[in-house]
Amino acid sequence: MQTKPVPFAAMIAVLAVFQATKAAVQEPTFSEWHTLAQVETLDVFFKDRPVGRLVHAVSALDGTQTIVSATALSVAGRDAGVGSLDIFEQRVYGADGRLRSARQTLKSASGTNKWSLFKSPQGWRLNVETGGEATARIIDDFNESLVPTLEMTKKLKRMLIATGETWRDTQIELVSGKIVTNLYRCTSVDTIGKIVTFDVTDNITGRHQTWLIDASGKTVLQEIEGIFVAKRAVRAERGAKKDESGGTDLSDLISVSASRPAAVGERIAVVLGPGDSLDATVAPFYKQNGNHWVLTAARCTCASTASADTSQAVFTRPTATLQSDHPSIAQLARRLTGTQNDPCAITQTLNRYVFQSLEKRATATFSNALETLKAGFGDCGEHAVLLAALLRSRGIPARVVLGLIYVGGKKAYAGHAWVMVWTGSWVFADPAFGVFPACWDRVPLIIDDSGQNAVNLMKLIGRIKIEYVADK
Repeated sequence: MQTKPVPFAAMIAVLAVFQATKAAVQEPTFSEWHTLAQVETLDVFFKDRPVGRLVHAVSALDGTQTIVSATALSVAGRDAGVGSLDIFEQRVYGADGRLRSARQTLKSASGTNKWSLFKSPQGWRLNVETGGEATARIIDDFNESLVPTLEMTKKLKRMLIATGETWRDTQIELVSGKIVTNLYRCTSVDTIGKIVTFDVTDNITGRHQTWLIDASGKTVLQEIEGIFVAKRAVRAERGAKKDESGGTDLSDLISVSASRPAAVGERIAVVLGPGDSLDATVAPFYKQNGNHWVLTAARCTCASTASADTSQAVFTRPTATLQSDHPSIAQLARRLTGTQNDPCAITQTLNRYVFQSLEKRATATFSNALETLKAGFGDCGEHAVLLAALLRSRGIPARVVLGLIYVGGKKAYAGHAWVMVWTGSWVFADPAFGVFPACWDRVPLIIDDSGQNAVNLMKLIGRIKIEYVADK
Protein backbone atom coordinates (compact mmCIF):
# COMPACT_ATOMS: atom_id res chain seq x y z
CA MET A 1 0.00 0.00 0.00
CA GLN A 2 1.18 3.50 -0.78
CA THR A 3 0.19 6.92 0.41
CA LYS A 4 -1.04 9.73 -1.84
CA PRO A 5 1.33 11.79 -3.90
CA VAL A 6 1.75 15.41 -2.93
CA PRO A 7 -1.50 17.40 -3.25
CA PHE A 8 -2.15 18.24 -6.87
CA ALA A 9 -3.66 21.54 -5.78
CA ALA A 10 -0.07 22.63 -5.26
CA MET A 11 0.65 21.67 -8.87
CA ILE A 12 -2.18 23.92 -10.02
CA ALA A 13 -0.64 26.82 -8.15
CA VAL A 14 2.68 26.44 -9.94
CA LEU A 15 1.26 25.57 -13.37
CA ALA A 16 -1.25 28.40 -13.38
CA VAL A 17 -0.99 31.96 -14.72
CA PHE A 18 2.24 33.86 -14.11
CA GLN A 19 1.89 36.21 -11.16
CA ALA A 20 5.00 38.34 -10.60
CA THR A 21 5.12 41.16 -8.08
CA LYS A 22 7.05 44.41 -8.51
CA ALA A 23 6.66 47.92 -7.21
CA ALA A 24 3.16 49.38 -7.07
CA VAL A 25 1.78 50.41 -10.46
CA GLN A 26 -1.18 52.52 -11.52
CA GLU A 27 -4.48 50.66 -11.45
CA PRO A 28 -5.29 49.62 -15.04
CA THR A 29 -8.49 50.35 -16.92
CA PHE A 30 -10.71 47.33 -17.32
CA SER A 31 -10.15 47.15 -21.07
CA GLU A 32 -6.47 46.42 -20.35
CA TRP A 33 -7.39 43.16 -18.61
CA HIS A 34 -8.25 41.63 -22.00
CA THR A 35 -4.49 41.48 -22.54
CA LEU A 36 -4.48 38.47 -20.21
CA ALA A 37 -7.31 36.62 -21.96
CA GLN A 38 -6.05 33.27 -23.23
CA VAL A 39 -6.56 29.52 -23.21
CA GLU A 40 -3.65 27.09 -23.07
CA THR A 41 -3.43 23.31 -22.90
CA LEU A 42 -0.45 21.44 -21.47
CA ASP A 43 0.38 17.74 -21.50
CA VAL A 44 1.76 16.60 -18.13
CA PHE A 45 4.52 13.96 -17.94
CA PHE A 46 6.10 11.98 -15.12
CA LYS A 47 9.36 10.16 -15.91
CA ASP A 48 8.77 10.83 -19.64
CA ARG A 49 5.38 9.12 -19.52
CA PRO A 50 2.11 11.02 -20.07
CA VAL A 51 -0.02 11.15 -16.93
CA GLY A 52 -2.55 13.87 -17.64
CA ARG A 53 -3.56 17.13 -19.23
CA LEU A 54 -3.89 20.65 -17.84
CA VAL A 55 -6.08 23.37 -19.35
CA HIS A 56 -5.77 26.94 -18.14
CA ALA A 57 -7.93 29.88 -19.20
CA VAL A 58 -8.16 33.56 -18.25
CA SER A 59 -11.19 35.67 -19.15
CA ALA A 60 -12.01 39.34 -18.62
CA LEU A 61 -15.79 39.67 -18.12
CA ASP A 62 -16.95 43.19 -18.92
CA GLY A 63 -20.46 42.63 -17.56
CA THR A 64 -19.31 41.86 -14.02
CA GLN A 65 -16.00 43.76 -14.22
CA THR A 66 -14.14 40.66 -13.08
CA ILE A 67 -11.21 38.58 -14.28
CA VAL A 68 -11.60 34.82 -13.97
CA SER A 69 -8.67 32.40 -13.95
CA ALA A 70 -9.71 28.74 -14.31
CA THR A 71 -7.49 25.65 -14.30
CA ALA A 72 -8.52 22.05 -14.91
CA LEU A 73 -6.11 19.16 -14.33
CA SER A 74 -6.97 15.57 -15.22
CA VAL A 75 -4.58 12.83 -14.12
CA ALA A 76 -4.91 9.17 -15.12
CA GLY A 77 -3.36 6.72 -12.68
CA ARG A 78 -2.31 3.16 -13.41
CA ASP A 79 -5.91 1.99 -13.28
CA ALA A 80 -8.38 4.38 -14.84
CA GLY A 81 -11.10 5.31 -12.38
CA VAL A 82 -9.04 4.17 -9.39
CA GLY A 83 -5.79 6.08 -9.41
CA SER A 84 -7.20 8.89 -11.55
CA LEU A 85 -8.37 12.28 -10.36
CA ASP A 86 -9.72 15.56 -11.69
CA ILE A 87 -9.06 18.97 -10.18
CA PHE A 88 -10.81 22.20 -11.08
CA GLU A 89 -9.78 25.53 -9.59
CA GLN A 90 -11.26 28.96 -10.24
CA ARG A 91 -10.04 32.32 -8.96
CA VAL A 92 -12.05 35.52 -9.40
CA TYR A 93 -10.41 38.95 -9.31
CA GLY A 94 -11.98 42.40 -9.24
CA ALA A 95 -11.37 45.28 -11.64
CA ASP A 96 -8.55 46.40 -9.33
CA GLY A 97 -6.86 43.02 -9.87
CA ARG A 98 -7.27 41.83 -6.28
CA LEU A 99 -8.54 38.37 -5.42
CA ARG A 100 -12.23 38.25 -4.56
CA SER A 101 -12.86 34.53 -4.20
CA ALA A 102 -11.46 31.12 -5.05
CA ARG A 103 -12.81 27.59 -5.17
CA GLN A 104 -11.43 24.16 -5.89
CA THR A 105 -12.96 20.73 -6.47
CA LEU A 106 -11.07 17.44 -6.40
CA LYS A 107 -12.84 14.33 -7.68
CA SER A 108 -11.58 10.76 -7.53
CA ALA A 109 -12.89 7.25 -7.00
CA SER A 110 -13.02 7.90 -3.25
CA GLY A 111 -15.32 10.91 -3.52
CA THR A 112 -15.32 14.67 -3.99
CA ASN A 113 -13.53 17.26 -1.86
CA LYS A 114 -14.29 20.97 -2.08
CA TRP A 115 -12.57 24.14 -0.91
CA SER A 116 -13.99 27.66 -1.17
CA LEU A 117 -12.44 30.96 -0.11
CA PHE A 118 -14.18 34.31 0.21
CA LYS A 119 -14.03 37.51 2.21
CA SER A 120 -16.33 37.62 5.25
CA PRO A 121 -16.78 40.29 7.96
CA GLN A 122 -14.33 38.28 10.12
CA GLY A 123 -11.73 38.03 7.34
CA TRP A 124 -10.91 35.49 4.65
CA ARG A 125 -13.03 32.39 5.29
CA LEU A 126 -11.92 28.98 3.96
CA ASN A 127 -14.72 26.41 3.79
CA VAL A 128 -13.84 22.72 3.34
CA GLU A 129 -16.23 19.89 2.44
CA THR A 130 -14.91 16.32 2.63
CA GLY A 131 -16.80 13.10 3.18
CA GLY A 132 -20.09 14.92 3.72
CA GLU A 133 -18.57 16.93 6.58
CA ALA A 134 -18.06 20.71 6.40
CA THR A 135 -15.55 22.80 8.33
CA ALA A 136 -14.47 26.43 8.16
CA ARG A 137 -11.62 28.58 9.39
CA ILE A 138 -10.43 32.18 9.10
CA ILE A 139 -7.24 32.84 7.13
CA ASP A 140 -4.95 35.76 7.91
CA ASP A 141 -5.23 38.60 5.42
CA PHE A 142 -2.96 38.35 2.38
CA ASN A 143 -2.33 40.15 -0.91
CA GLU A 144 -2.96 38.28 -4.16
CA SER A 145 -3.23 40.55 -7.18
CA LEU A 146 -3.22 40.21 -10.98
CA VAL A 147 -1.88 43.71 -11.60
CA PRO A 148 1.76 42.55 -11.72
CA THR A 149 0.70 39.71 -14.03
CA LEU A 150 -0.74 42.25 -16.44
CA GLU A 151 2.42 44.36 -16.35
CA MET A 152 4.58 41.28 -16.95
CA THR A 153 2.43 40.14 -19.87
CA LYS A 154 2.84 43.55 -21.48
CA LYS A 155 6.62 43.22 -21.17
CA LEU A 156 6.52 39.68 -22.58
CA LYS A 157 4.56 40.77 -25.64
CA ARG A 158 7.18 43.43 -26.34
CA MET A 159 10.11 41.20 -25.34
CA LEU A 160 11.38 43.85 -22.91
CA ILE A 161 12.37 41.42 -20.15
CA ALA A 162 16.09 41.33 -19.38
CA THR A 163 18.18 38.42 -18.14
CA GLY A 164 18.71 38.66 -14.39
CA GLU A 165 15.46 40.46 -13.60
CA THR A 166 13.64 39.06 -10.54
CA TRP A 167 10.08 39.26 -9.27
CA ARG A 168 8.06 37.90 -6.36
CA ASP A 169 4.44 36.92 -6.03
CA THR A 170 2.14 35.57 -3.33
CA GLN A 171 -0.76 33.17 -3.78
CA ILE A 172 -2.86 31.23 -1.33
CA GLU A 173 -2.86 27.43 -1.68
CA LEU A 174 -6.39 26.31 -0.87
CA VAL A 175 -5.84 22.81 0.56
CA SER A 176 -3.37 23.89 3.24
CA GLY A 177 -4.44 27.52 3.52
CA LYS A 178 -0.76 28.48 3.29
CA ILE A 179 0.53 31.58 1.57
CA VAL A 180 3.04 30.61 -1.10
CA THR A 181 5.69 33.17 -2.05
CA ASN A 182 7.39 32.53 -5.39
CA LEU A 183 10.66 34.06 -6.55
CA TYR A 184 11.01 34.38 -10.34
CA ARG A 185 14.37 35.04 -12.01
CA CYS A 186 14.79 35.50 -15.75
CA THR A 187 17.68 33.25 -16.82
CA SER A 188 17.62 33.78 -20.58
CA VAL A 189 15.85 35.67 -23.36
CA ASP A 190 15.67 34.21 -26.86
CA THR A 191 14.87 37.24 -28.99
CA ILE A 192 14.77 35.20 -32.22
CA GLY A 193 12.51 32.42 -30.97
CA LYS A 194 10.71 34.93 -28.71
CA ILE A 195 10.90 32.71 -25.64
CA VAL A 196 11.80 33.80 -22.10
CA THR A 197 13.12 31.31 -19.53
CA PHE A 198 12.57 31.70 -15.80
CA ASP A 199 13.90 29.89 -12.74
CA VAL A 200 11.20 29.77 -10.05
CA THR A 201 11.48 28.78 -6.38
CA ASP A 202 8.91 28.95 -3.60
CA ASN A 203 9.14 29.41 0.16
CA ILE A 204 7.35 26.14 0.98
CA THR A 205 9.43 23.52 -0.83
CA GLY A 206 12.51 25.42 -2.02
CA ARG A 207 12.20 23.34 -5.20
CA HIS A 208 13.31 24.82 -8.53
CA GLN A 209 11.11 25.12 -11.59
CA THR A 210 12.21 25.90 -15.12
CA TRP A 211 9.60 27.81 -17.08
CA LEU A 212 9.67 28.71 -20.77
CA ILE A 213 7.09 31.28 -21.88
CA ASP A 214 6.55 32.72 -25.36
CA ALA A 215 5.84 36.32 -26.29
CA SER A 216 2.08 35.75 -26.05
CA GLY A 217 2.39 34.81 -22.39
CA LYS A 218 1.70 31.10 -22.97
CA THR A 219 3.72 28.26 -21.51
CA VAL A 220 6.01 26.32 -23.84
CA LEU A 221 7.44 24.06 -21.15
CA GLN A 222 7.50 23.91 -17.39
CA GLU A 223 9.56 21.46 -15.38
CA ILE A 224 9.12 21.07 -11.65
CA GLU A 225 12.41 19.67 -10.41
CA GLY A 226 12.12 15.94 -9.80
CA ILE A 227 8.33 15.89 -10.15
CA PHE A 228 6.56 16.79 -13.40
CA VAL A 229 7.20 18.21 -16.83
CA ALA A 230 4.37 20.08 -18.56
CA LYS A 231 4.64 20.76 -22.28
CA ARG A 232 2.46 22.63 -24.75
CA ALA A 233 -0.04 20.06 -25.97
CA VAL A 234 0.18 18.78 -29.51
CA ARG A 235 -2.44 16.85 -31.44
CA ALA A 236 -1.75 13.14 -31.73
CA GLU A 237 -0.82 12.22 -35.28
CA ARG A 238 -3.22 9.94 -37.12
CA GLY A 239 -2.09 6.36 -36.83
CA ALA A 240 0.21 7.12 -33.91
CA LYS A 241 0.84 4.16 -31.62
CA LYS A 242 -1.29 4.16 -28.51
CA ASP A 243 0.45 4.08 -25.15
CA GLU A 244 -0.28 0.60 -23.76
CA SER A 245 1.78 1.08 -20.61
CA GLY A 246 -1.31 1.50 -18.44
CA GLY A 247 -0.29 4.90 -17.13
CA THR A 248 1.94 5.77 -14.21
CA ASP A 249 1.44 5.15 -10.51
CA LEU A 250 1.75 8.72 -9.25
CA SER A 251 2.59 7.58 -5.75
CA ASP A 252 5.98 6.66 -7.23
CA LEU A 253 6.71 10.36 -6.72
CA ILE A 254 7.52 9.58 -3.11
CA SER A 255 9.99 6.73 -3.53
CA VAL A 256 13.69 6.09 -2.95
CA SER A 257 15.59 3.37 -4.83
CA ALA A 258 17.22 0.62 -2.76
CA SER A 259 18.43 -2.77 -3.97
CA ARG A 260 17.43 -4.47 -0.72
CA PRO A 261 15.79 -3.77 2.64
CA ALA A 262 17.73 -3.32 5.86
CA ALA A 263 19.18 -6.56 7.20
CA VAL A 264 19.25 -7.81 10.77
CA GLY A 265 21.82 -5.76 12.69
CA GLU A 266 21.38 -2.68 10.46
CA ARG A 267 19.57 0.59 10.94
CA ILE A 268 18.09 2.76 8.22
CA ALA A 269 19.74 6.13 7.59
CA VAL A 270 18.04 8.89 5.61
CA VAL A 271 20.72 10.84 3.74
CA LEU A 272 19.91 14.47 2.93
CA GLY A 273 21.60 17.13 0.86
CA PRO A 274 23.53 20.07 2.30
CA GLY A 275 21.26 22.42 4.23
CA ASP A 276 18.30 20.01 4.16
CA SER A 277 16.69 18.58 7.28
CA LEU A 278 13.85 16.26 8.16
CA ASP A 279 10.53 17.71 9.25
CA ALA A 280 10.51 18.69 12.92
CA THR A 281 7.51 16.45 13.56
CA VAL A 282 9.57 13.29 12.98
CA ALA A 283 13.01 14.45 14.20
CA PRO A 284 12.58 12.66 17.59
CA PHE A 285 12.61 9.33 15.74
CA TYR A 286 16.14 9.97 14.44
CA LYS A 287 19.65 10.60 15.60
CA GLN A 288 21.39 13.12 13.37
CA ASN A 289 24.99 12.56 12.30
CA GLY A 290 25.91 15.21 9.77
CA ASN A 291 23.69 14.75 6.73
CA HIS A 292 22.78 11.24 7.92
CA TRP A 293 19.60 10.87 9.98
CA VAL A 294 19.73 7.43 11.57
CA LEU A 295 16.37 5.91 12.48
CA THR A 296 16.43 4.83 16.10
CA ALA A 297 15.09 1.39 16.88
CA ALA A 298 11.31 1.57 17.10
CA ARG A 299 9.51 -0.47 19.75
CA CYS A 300 8.60 -3.92 18.43
CA THR A 301 6.52 -4.77 21.48
CA CYS A 302 3.69 -2.92 23.17
CA ALA A 303 3.77 -2.30 26.91
CA SER A 304 0.77 -0.53 28.39
CA THR A 305 2.30 1.97 30.79
CA ALA A 306 0.04 4.87 29.85
CA SER A 307 -1.26 7.05 32.64
CA ALA A 308 -2.80 10.51 32.71
CA ASP A 309 -0.56 12.61 30.45
CA THR A 310 -1.87 16.06 29.65
CA SER A 311 0.86 16.62 27.04
CA GLN A 312 -0.67 13.88 24.85
CA ALA A 313 -4.31 14.75 25.49
CA VAL A 314 -4.46 16.95 22.39
CA PHE A 315 -4.10 13.80 20.28
CA THR A 316 -7.37 12.40 21.59
CA ARG A 317 -9.44 15.31 20.30
CA PRO A 318 -11.60 15.09 17.17
CA THR A 319 -10.49 16.97 14.05
CA ALA A 320 -11.95 17.61 10.60
CA THR A 321 -10.06 14.54 9.38
CA LEU A 322 -10.30 12.34 12.48
CA GLN A 323 -13.96 12.65 13.53
CA SER A 324 -13.54 10.57 16.68
CA ASP A 325 -16.65 12.13 18.29
CA HIS A 326 -19.01 11.20 15.45
CA PRO A 327 -21.60 8.66 16.66
CA SER A 328 -20.79 6.23 13.83
CA ILE A 329 -17.11 6.11 14.82
CA ALA A 330 -17.54 6.29 18.59
CA GLN A 331 -20.19 3.58 18.68
CA LEU A 332 -18.15 1.31 16.41
CA ALA A 333 -15.04 1.67 18.57
CA ARG A 334 -17.00 0.89 21.73
CA ARG A 335 -18.75 -2.09 20.13
CA LEU A 336 -15.46 -3.58 18.91
CA THR A 337 -13.52 -3.15 22.15
CA GLY A 338 -16.27 -3.60 24.74
CA THR A 339 -14.91 -3.34 28.27
CA GLN A 340 -11.24 -3.51 27.25
CA ASN A 341 -9.14 -0.86 28.97
CA ASP A 342 -5.62 -1.90 28.02
CA PRO A 343 -4.32 0.46 25.26
CA CYS A 344 -2.29 -2.32 23.61
CA ALA A 345 -5.24 -4.70 23.51
CA ILE A 346 -7.57 -1.98 22.19
CA THR A 347 -5.08 -1.03 19.48
CA GLN A 348 -4.64 -4.67 18.46
CA THR A 349 -8.41 -5.10 18.15
CA LEU A 350 -9.02 -1.90 16.18
CA ASN A 351 -5.97 -2.37 13.96
CA ARG A 352 -7.17 -5.86 13.03
CA TYR A 353 -10.69 -4.56 12.32
CA VAL A 354 -9.51 -1.80 9.94
CA PHE A 355 -7.20 -4.21 8.13
CA GLN A 356 -9.92 -6.81 7.65
CA SER A 357 -12.90 -4.54 6.94
CA LEU A 358 -11.53 -2.07 4.36
CA GLU A 359 -11.20 -3.07 0.72
CA LYS A 360 -7.67 -2.34 -0.53
CA ARG A 361 -8.11 0.22 -3.32
CA ALA A 362 -5.86 3.06 -4.46
CA THR A 363 -7.34 6.53 -4.04
CA ALA A 364 -6.01 9.89 -5.13
CA THR A 365 -7.28 12.06 -2.30
CA PHE A 366 -6.65 12.30 1.43
CA SER A 367 -10.03 11.02 2.71
CA ASN A 368 -11.17 11.59 6.26
CA ALA A 369 -12.14 8.88 8.74
CA LEU A 370 -15.91 9.22 8.37
CA GLU A 371 -15.71 9.24 4.59
CA THR A 372 -13.56 6.11 4.72
CA LEU A 373 -15.96 4.33 7.08
CA LYS A 374 -18.88 5.07 4.77
CA ALA A 375 -17.00 4.13 1.57
CA GLY A 376 -15.55 0.90 2.95
CA PHE A 377 -12.37 1.09 0.89
CA GLY A 378 -9.13 3.00 0.55
CA ASP A 379 -5.38 2.78 0.49
CA CYS A 380 -2.96 3.15 3.37
CA GLY A 381 -4.01 6.76 4.01
CA GLU A 382 -7.65 5.80 4.52
CA HIS A 383 -6.66 2.87 6.74
CA ALA A 384 -4.55 5.21 8.87
CA VAL A 385 -7.13 7.96 9.41
CA LEU A 386 -9.85 5.47 10.31
CA LEU A 387 -7.69 3.68 12.87
CA ALA A 388 -6.51 6.96 14.39
CA ALA A 389 -10.10 8.19 14.76
CA LEU A 390 -11.24 4.92 16.34
CA LEU A 391 -8.36 5.06 18.83
CA ARG A 392 -9.03 8.69 19.73
CA SER A 393 -12.69 7.87 20.36
CA ARG A 394 -11.47 5.46 23.05
CA GLY A 395 -9.29 8.17 24.60
CA ILE A 396 -6.02 6.75 23.23
CA PRO A 397 -3.68 9.35 21.68
CA ALA A 398 -3.07 8.58 17.99
CA ARG A 399 -1.53 10.39 15.02
CA VAL A 400 -1.06 9.74 11.28
CA VAL A 401 2.47 9.22 9.98
CA LEU A 402 3.50 9.64 6.33
CA GLY A 403 6.74 8.07 5.23
CA LEU A 404 8.33 5.12 3.42
CA ILE A 405 8.26 1.33 3.50
CA TYR A 406 10.38 -1.06 1.45
CA VAL A 407 8.62 -2.67 -1.54
CA GLY A 408 10.61 -5.56 -2.93
CA GLY A 409 8.88 -5.60 -6.32
CA LYS A 410 9.90 -2.00 -6.93
CA LYS A 411 13.32 -2.33 -5.28
CA ALA A 412 12.54 0.94 -3.55
CA TYR A 413 11.16 2.54 -0.42
CA ALA A 414 7.70 3.70 -1.51
CA GLY A 415 5.29 6.20 0.01
CA HIS A 416 3.19 4.83 2.85
CA ALA A 417 0.98 5.90 5.78
CA TRP A 418 0.45 4.37 9.20
CA VAL A 419 -0.41 5.36 12.80
CA MET A 420 1.55 6.13 15.94
CA VAL A 421 -0.21 5.19 19.20
CA TRP A 422 0.57 6.39 22.74
CA THR A 423 0.64 3.61 25.33
CA GLY A 424 3.13 5.30 27.62
CA SER A 425 5.47 5.84 24.66
CA TRP A 426 4.81 6.00 20.94
CA VAL A 427 4.31 2.68 19.13
CA PHE A 428 3.63 2.24 15.39
CA ALA A 429 0.52 0.43 14.11
CA ASP A 430 0.07 -0.34 10.40
CA PRO A 431 -3.58 -1.10 9.61
CA ALA A 432 -2.95 -1.34 5.84
CA PHE A 433 -0.87 -4.47 6.50
CA GLY A 434 -2.57 -5.52 9.76
CA VAL A 435 0.69 -5.21 11.70
CA PHE A 436 0.96 -4.13 15.33
CA PRO A 437 3.43 -3.23 16.62
CA ALA A 438 5.09 -2.18 13.35
CA CYS A 439 8.71 -1.31 13.95
CA TRP A 440 12.12 -0.95 12.33
CA ASP A 441 11.27 -1.12 8.61
CA ARG A 442 9.07 2.02 8.42
CA VAL A 443 10.70 5.39 7.73
CA PRO A 444 8.64 8.36 9.04
CA LEU A 445 8.97 11.60 7.08
CA ILE A 446 6.14 13.73 8.43
CA ILE A 447 3.32 13.50 10.96
CA ASP A 448 0.14 14.93 9.48
CA ASP A 449 -3.33 14.41 10.95
CA SER A 450 -5.18 16.57 8.41
CA GLY A 451 -3.60 16.08 5.00
CA GLN A 452 -2.94 19.83 4.91
CA ASN A 453 0.79 19.50 5.57
CA ALA A 454 1.50 16.70 3.09
CA VAL A 455 2.73 19.43 0.75
CA ASN A 456 5.85 19.52 2.94
CA LEU A 457 6.83 16.18 1.42
CA MET A 458 7.63 18.10 -1.76
CA LYS A 459 10.77 19.30 -0.02
CA LEU A 460 12.11 15.74 0.03
CA ILE A 461 11.02 14.33 -3.32
CA GLY A 462 14.10 13.29 -5.28
CA ARG A 463 16.40 14.73 -2.62
CA ILE A 464 16.92 11.86 -0.19
CA LYS A 465 18.78 8.57 -0.25
CA ILE A 466 18.56 5.51 1.96
CA GLU A 467 21.67 3.86 3.42
CA TYR A 468 22.19 1.27 6.13
CA VAL A 469 24.46 1.57 9.15
CA ALA A 470 25.46 -1.01 11.72
CA ASP A 471 23.27 -1.16 14.81
CA LYS A 472 25.85 -0.54 17.51
